[in-house]
Amino acid sequence: TGWQTIDGTKRYFDEKGVQAKNTELTIDGVSYHFDGGGNPSKV
Repeated sequence: TGWQTIDGTKRYFDEKGVQAKNTELTIDGVSYHFDGGGNPSKV
């Protein structure tokens, strides 16, 4: 869970182990948008 680096790219997984995709989340006070591939960008 949390941030994982896969093939050199950071990904975020929730407490159930599901990768964040097509969503916006606030993690440690920072807002991120996750695209359909799970790629994060700061909002």
